[in-house]
Amino acid sequence: MIKTKLLAILIISSFIFTSCYSEPVVRTENAASEGIVSFQPVEPRKYLYLNAIEVESREYTKESPSCNISVSCPEIKGLLDKSIEDKINKELWKEAQNYIDNALFMLNKESAELNTPIQKIEKWWGFSIPANYNNILSITIHYNEILSDGEYEYKVQTYLYDLTTGDKLSIKDLFVEGADGTQMVNEGVVQYILKNHLEEEILSRPFQGIDENQPFYISDSMLTIIFDERNSEFIDTRQYITLPFRAFHGAIAVYDKYLSDANDVYEKEMLHKKLLPNPIDISNSFIREEKPQYRIMVQTIAFEGLENEILERKLNALFGELDMEDFKEEAIKIYNGSSDREVPAERSRYLDITANVGGLLCIMSYDVTFFGGHMSQEERKNHCFDIETGQELGLKDLFKEEVDYKQIIKDNIFSQADDIKLFKSEMQDLDKAIDHADFFLDEHSLYILLRSREMNPDHQNVWQFYIPFEVFGEDSIIW
Repeated sequence: MIKTKLLAILIISSFIFTSCYSEPVVRTENAASEGIVSFQPVEPRKYLYLNAIEVESREYTKESPSCNISVSCPEIKGLLDKSIEDKINKELWKEAQNYIDNALFMLNKESAELNTPIQKIEKWWGFSIPANYNNILSITIHYNEILSDGEYEYKVQTYLYDLTTGDKLSIKDLFVEGADGTQMVNEGVVQYILKNHLEEEILSRPFQGIDENQPFYISDSMLTIIFDERNSEFIDTRQYITLPFRAFHGAIAVYDKYLSDANDVYEKEMLHKKLLPNPIDISNSFIREEKPQYRIMVQTIAFEGLENEILERKLNALFGELDMEDFKEEAIKIYNGSSDREVPAERSRYLDITANVGGLLCIMSYDVTFFGGHMSQEERKNHCFDIETGQELGLKDLFKEEVDYKQIIKDNIFSQADDIKLFKSEMQDLDKAIDHADFFLDEHSLYILLRSREMNPDHQNVWQFYIPFEVFGEDSIIW
């Protein structure tokens, strides 16, 4: 009964939250008169720039018979404006110092009251950096207190800084002008709870909405809300709910609003890019079937959410279910006509998404068939798609026209080849070999496969080389 009531209230809350935010709309002149809260959504980003700062750790330790205290406080370096750098560092160290002072006070109090400690306590104060991009720095502080009997206390404090001013940002600062960030996050939380059927598992009463100073942190493409003591409707005082940026339909603009010329912010250039995951829903499954005559193990991948619907249909056709009727008929025919029926036919396909970032989608496919214990067919393919245009890309399509990618590849493979003499003998026309090369990407590098049989049919050697994207230059590839 309680679950039913909670579910009903959550559904009503969801309706209220979504009544104004079912879809973001572009602001119009008469939007206000129509009572519609509207905003201009930002375009999805393919990449972010890594901030040109260093985050070091300022350490403090104290050991005693009853308590060990360990503090690791973040300290940033590399901003041009040292007043901003000092402001952030002093604020963080002040929090660390408060923790140290409180821990020492409790330690001294305990020492005065007891000749020998009952339990030894481990106190630890540390940090992590979930995001450090586009002039935004997200810091999460972790407090741990561990007793010798295994009991512990854990707390979290979060900071989100605009490195151009040193100001701390709140949830509402993540959003574009005209978007009610608090309302949209509340609606997202309700939808998350309903979708995952968590209303009874994590709530003791209906969700009350986020607090004005709700702890949160961001990553490159996610917003995580931390529900703690101020959110008494949650059963657990440390409940994390993570919502993807794309669920807000262009309303989150934190990586656009505060981005400015890096030359005005950092001592060094902000050069390196962080490629962002493509906004695609991907699900894997396996089709398994086993009979005396044959065995089938085929991996399939389903794609949803691509803006290019033609490409989505093409991908689902390429990597969806395979027609197995001809294979089954052949397997049964061979099995029935063979005196040795111990070895069934086999058909397998394995798929690997090697890259799904920066507007590119790379998929590796390995398809193999066995009859009578002998391989009758083997096919390895690497596909690379531009998800915006739907084009399947060749190697040259990855690079901007002015980039001499062949020369860069040649320079790098000569430095990697184990046997240069053998390599040169098999790759007598290296330019042609590169033209016919197979390739794939991951988030950091290009992998190129040169097959010697392109030049010499008597050899089947495959030479694989990897080249980090930074070797080509940050702006050389069509991200």
